Amino acid sequence: MIHNKNNTINLYLNSKQALKQLQGTSNCLFDFAALPIEDGEIYVSIQSAQIPGTFYNVDTINQKFDYSVGATNYQILIPEANYNVNSLLVYLQSVMTAQGFTITFNSATNKYTFTNASSFIFKSSSNCFEILGFTEGLQFSSVAGTLTSNLVVNFFTIRNVLIEISNLITYNKTSNPDENNPSILVSIPITTSQNSVLSYQNGFGLSEKISSVANFASLQVRLLDQDLDLLDLNGGNWSIVIQLNY
Repeated sequence: MIHNKNNTINLYLNSKQALKQLQGTSNCLFDFAALPIEDGEIYVSIQSAQIPGTFYNVDTINQKFDYSVGATNYQILIPEANYNVNSLLVYLQSVMTAQGFTITFNSATNKYTFTNASSFIFKSSSNCFEILGFTEGLQFSSVAGTLTSNLVVNFFTIRNVLIEISNLITYNKTSNPDENNPSILVSIPITTSQNSVLSYQNGFGLSEKISSVANFASLQVRLLDQDLDLLDLNGGNWSIVIQLNY
Protein backbone atom coordinates (compact mmCIF):
# COMPACT_ATOMS: atom_id res chain seq x y z
CA MET A 1 0.00 0.00 0.00
CA ILE A 2 1.29 3.46 -0.95
CA HIS A 3 0.11 6.30 1.33
CA ASN A 4 0.30 10.10 1.21
CA LYS A 5 0.94 10.83 4.90
CA ASN A 6 3.51 13.60 5.47
CA ASN A 7 4.62 13.03 9.08
CA THR A 8 7.30 10.38 9.48
CA ILE A 9 9.03 8.81 12.45
CA ASN A 10 11.77 6.21 12.04
CA LEU A 11 12.44 3.75 14.85
CA TYR A 12 15.95 2.29 14.78
CA LEU A 13 15.85 -0.99 16.69
CA ASN A 14 18.84 -3.03 17.82
CA SER A 15 18.16 -6.16 19.84
CA LYS A 16 21.29 -5.43 21.90
CA GLN A 17 19.61 -2.27 23.16
CA ALA A 18 16.21 -3.80 23.92
CA LEU A 19 14.51 -2.82 27.16
CA LYS A 20 14.13 -6.54 27.81
CA GLN A 21 14.81 -9.80 25.98
CA LEU A 22 11.91 -12.14 26.76
CA GLN A 23 13.01 -15.31 24.95
CA GLY A 24 16.47 -14.64 23.65
CA THR A 25 17.05 -12.06 20.96
CA SER A 26 14.02 -13.11 18.89
CA ASN A 27 11.50 -11.67 21.35
CA CYS A 28 12.36 -8.17 22.56
CA LEU A 29 10.66 -5.23 24.25
CA PHE A 30 11.46 -1.60 23.38
CA ASP A 31 10.24 1.59 25.05
CA PHE A 32 8.96 4.35 22.74
CA ALA A 33 6.51 6.00 25.14
CA ALA A 34 7.32 9.56 24.05
CA LEU A 35 6.32 9.26 20.38
CA PRO A 36 4.40 12.42 19.33
CA ILE A 37 1.86 10.56 17.19
CA GLU A 38 -1.53 12.21 16.79
CA ASP A 39 -4.84 10.45 16.47
CA GLY A 40 -5.87 9.42 12.99
CA GLU A 41 -4.58 7.07 10.31
CA ILE A 42 -1.17 5.53 10.95
CA TYR A 43 0.85 3.49 8.48
CA VAL A 44 3.77 1.25 9.37
CA SER A 45 6.52 -0.30 7.27
CA ILE A 46 9.71 -2.25 7.78
CA GLN A 47 12.26 -0.16 5.90
CA SER A 48 15.25 -2.43 6.42
CA ALA A 49 16.42 -5.39 8.46
CA GLN A 50 19.68 -7.20 9.11
CA ILE A 51 19.17 -10.60 10.72
CA PRO A 52 21.99 -13.08 11.43
CA GLY A 53 21.59 -16.60 10.10
CA THR A 54 22.53 -18.07 13.47
CA PHE A 55 19.47 -20.31 13.76
CA TYR A 56 19.75 -24.10 13.34
CA ASN A 57 17.75 -26.33 11.01
CA VAL A 58 17.15 -28.63 13.99
CA ASP A 59 16.11 -27.02 17.26
CA THR A 60 13.55 -27.56 20.03
CA ILE A 61 10.71 -27.30 17.49
CA ASN A 62 11.75 -30.34 15.41
CA GLN A 63 14.19 -32.46 17.41
CA LYS A 64 11.92 -35.18 18.86
CA PHE A 65 11.92 -38.66 17.35
CA ASP A 66 9.53 -41.20 18.94
CA TYR A 67 9.59 -44.84 17.81
CA SER A 68 9.14 -48.36 19.08
CA VAL A 69 10.92 -51.63 18.38
CA GLY A 70 8.75 -54.60 19.20
CA ALA A 71 6.98 -53.64 22.43
CA THR A 72 9.65 -51.20 23.63
CA ASN A 73 9.27 -47.44 23.22
CA TYR A 74 12.19 -45.07 22.58
CA GLN A 75 12.64 -41.33 22.22
CA ILE A 76 15.55 -39.43 20.70
CA LEU A 77 16.07 -35.69 21.11
CA ILE A 78 18.32 -34.81 18.20
CA PRO A 79 20.90 -32.28 19.48
CA GLU A 80 20.26 -28.75 18.24
CA ALA A 81 22.60 -28.01 15.32
CA ASN A 82 22.79 -27.62 11.55
CA TYR A 83 22.58 -30.99 9.80
CA ASN A 84 22.78 -32.38 6.30
CA VAL A 85 21.80 -35.86 5.12
CA ASN A 86 25.17 -37.35 6.06
CA SER A 87 25.69 -35.76 9.48
CA LEU A 88 22.14 -36.67 10.56
CA LEU A 89 22.62 -40.24 9.35
CA VAL A 90 25.84 -40.54 11.35
CA TYR A 91 24.15 -39.24 14.49
CA LEU A 92 21.04 -41.45 14.19
CA GLN A 93 23.12 -44.53 13.43
CA SER A 94 25.24 -43.86 16.52
CA VAL A 95 22.21 -43.90 18.84
CA MET A 96 19.95 -46.40 17.04
CA THR A 97 22.47 -49.17 16.45
CA ALA A 98 21.81 -50.39 19.97
CA GLN A 99 18.20 -51.11 18.96
CA GLY A 100 19.34 -53.06 15.88
CA PHE A 101 18.89 -50.37 13.21
CA THR A 102 20.83 -49.91 10.00
CA ILE A 103 20.23 -46.62 8.18
CA THR A 104 21.10 -45.79 4.57
CA PHE A 105 20.48 -42.78 2.32
CA ASN A 106 19.67 -42.94 -1.39
CA SER A 107 21.04 -39.81 -3.07
CA ALA A 108 19.04 -40.52 -6.24
CA THR A 109 15.68 -40.41 -4.43
CA ASN A 110 16.71 -38.24 -1.43
CA LYS A 111 15.21 -40.75 0.99
CA TYR A 112 16.36 -42.61 4.09
CA THR A 113 15.79 -46.33 4.58
CA PHE A 114 15.69 -47.89 8.04
CA THR A 115 16.06 -51.64 8.52
CA ASN A 116 15.82 -53.83 11.60
CA ALA A 117 15.49 -57.55 12.32
CA SER A 118 12.46 -56.70 14.49
CA SER A 119 9.30 -54.87 13.51
CA PHE A 120 9.26 -51.17 14.41
CA ILE A 121 7.02 -48.10 14.31
CA PHE A 122 7.81 -44.41 13.83
CA LYS A 123 5.22 -42.60 15.93
CA SER A 124 3.06 -39.64 14.95
CA SER A 125 4.18 -37.75 18.08
CA SER A 126 7.58 -37.20 16.43
CA ASN A 127 8.19 -33.64 15.22
CA CYS A 128 11.34 -34.34 13.17
CA PHE A 129 9.61 -36.04 10.25
CA GLU A 130 10.31 -33.20 7.79
CA ILE A 131 14.06 -33.78 7.91
CA LEU A 132 13.59 -37.56 7.81
CA GLY A 133 11.29 -37.39 4.79
CA PHE A 134 8.05 -38.57 6.39
CA THR A 135 4.63 -36.91 6.47
CA GLU A 136 4.18 -35.04 9.73
CA GLY A 137 1.43 -36.21 12.07
CA LEU A 138 1.21 -39.76 10.70
CA GLN A 139 2.41 -43.10 12.08
CA PHE A 140 4.62 -45.38 9.97
CA SER A 141 5.12 -49.11 10.46
CA SER A 142 7.89 -51.22 9.02
CA VAL A 143 7.19 -53.87 6.39
CA ALA A 144 9.42 -56.94 6.61
CA GLY A 145 11.77 -54.97 8.86
CA THR A 146 12.18 -52.08 6.40
CA LEU A 147 10.85 -48.53 6.25
CA THR A 148 11.73 -45.93 3.60
CA SER A 149 10.83 -42.24 3.69
CA ASN A 150 7.55 -41.62 1.91
CA LEU A 151 8.71 -38.07 1.04
CA VAL A 152 12.10 -36.57 0.24
CA VAL A 153 14.17 -35.27 3.14
CA ASN A 154 14.11 -31.51 3.74
CA PHE A 155 16.82 -29.74 5.73
CA PHE A 156 15.72 -26.28 4.59
CA THR A 157 13.45 -26.04 7.63
CA ILE A 158 13.66 -22.24 8.04
CA ARG A 159 12.47 -20.71 4.78
CA ASN A 160 11.22 -17.28 5.84
CA VAL A 161 11.75 -14.83 8.68
CA LEU A 162 8.55 -13.05 9.68
CA ILE A 163 8.75 -9.78 11.63
CA GLU A 164 5.88 -9.38 14.07
CA ILE A 165 5.08 -6.34 16.22
CA SER A 166 2.29 -7.48 18.51
CA ASN A 167 1.33 -3.91 19.52
CA LEU A 168 0.47 -2.93 15.95
CA ILE A 169 -2.66 -4.59 14.62
CA THR A 170 -3.02 -4.41 10.83
CA TYR A 171 -5.46 -5.87 8.33
CA ASN A 172 -2.99 -8.59 7.30
CA LYS A 173 -3.95 -12.27 7.39
CA THR A 174 -2.05 -15.54 7.52
CA SER A 175 -3.05 -18.84 5.93
CA ASN A 176 -3.07 -20.67 9.28
CA PRO A 177 -6.75 -20.68 10.36
CA ASP A 178 -5.81 -21.69 13.91
CA GLU A 179 -3.29 -18.90 14.42
CA ASN A 180 -4.13 -15.94 12.24
CA ASN A 181 -1.63 -13.18 13.04
CA PRO A 182 -2.50 -9.62 11.94
CA SER A 183 0.69 -8.24 13.51
CA ILE A 184 3.09 -9.71 10.93
CA LEU A 185 4.49 -6.83 8.89
CA VAL A 186 6.83 -8.56 6.45
CA SER A 187 8.00 -12.02 5.39
CA ILE A 188 11.65 -12.17 4.36
CA PRO A 189 12.70 -15.23 2.31
CA ILE A 190 15.96 -16.94 3.24
CA THR A 191 18.30 -16.36 0.31
CA THR A 192 21.64 -16.62 2.12
CA SER A 193 23.67 -19.50 3.46
CA GLN A 194 23.84 -20.53 7.10
CA ASN A 195 25.84 -18.24 9.39
CA SER A 196 25.60 -15.30 7.00
CA VAL A 197 23.51 -12.13 7.41
CA LEU A 198 20.03 -11.87 5.91
CA SER A 199 19.44 -8.32 4.65
CA TYR A 200 16.12 -6.78 3.65
CA GLN A 201 15.35 -3.43 2.02
CA ASN A 202 11.85 -2.09 1.38
CA GLY A 203 12.60 -1.09 -2.18
CA PHE A 204 8.96 -0.53 -3.21
CA GLY A 205 7.98 1.81 -0.37
CA LEU A 206 5.22 -0.52 0.83
CA SER A 207 3.46 0.09 4.13
CA GLU A 208 0.50 -1.27 6.10
CA LYS A 209 -2.41 0.65 7.59
CA ILE A 210 -2.72 0.09 11.34
CA SER A 211 -6.21 -0.75 12.54
CA SER A 212 -5.32 -0.32 16.22
CA VAL A 213 -2.32 0.34 18.45
CA ALA A 214 -1.95 -1.31 21.85
CA ASN A 215 0.82 1.04 23.02
CA PHE A 216 4.31 2.18 22.11
CA ALA A 217 5.60 2.18 25.69
CA SER A 218 6.36 -1.52 25.51
CA LEU A 219 6.81 -2.31 21.83
CA GLN A 220 7.22 -6.07 21.39
CA VAL A 221 9.10 -7.35 18.33
CA ARG A 222 9.29 -11.06 17.56
CA LEU A 223 11.06 -12.92 14.77
CA LEU A 224 9.16 -16.00 13.59
CA ASP A 225 9.62 -18.69 10.97
CA GLN A 226 7.14 -19.53 8.21
CA ASP A 227 5.17 -21.75 10.60
CA LEU A 228 4.77 -18.87 13.10
CA ASP A 229 7.22 -20.50 15.52
CA LEU A 230 9.65 -18.24 17.37
CA LEU A 231 13.15 -18.33 15.87
CA ASP A 232 16.09 -19.24 18.07
CA LEU A 233 18.95 -17.00 16.96
CA ASN A 234 21.29 -18.53 19.56
CA GLY A 235 22.14 -15.08 20.88
CA GLY A 236 22.61 -13.44 17.48
CA ASN A 237 21.56 -9.78 17.41
CA TRP A 238 19.52 -8.07 14.70
CA SER A 239 18.77 -4.52 13.54
CA ILE A 240 15.48 -3.25 12.10
CA VAL A 241 14.28 0.15 10.93
CA ILE A 242 10.54 0.74 11.36
CA GLN A 243 8.86 3.72 9.74
CA LEU A 244 5.62 5.23 11.02
CA ASN A 245 3.65 7.66 8.83
CA TYR A 246 0.70 9.63 10.18
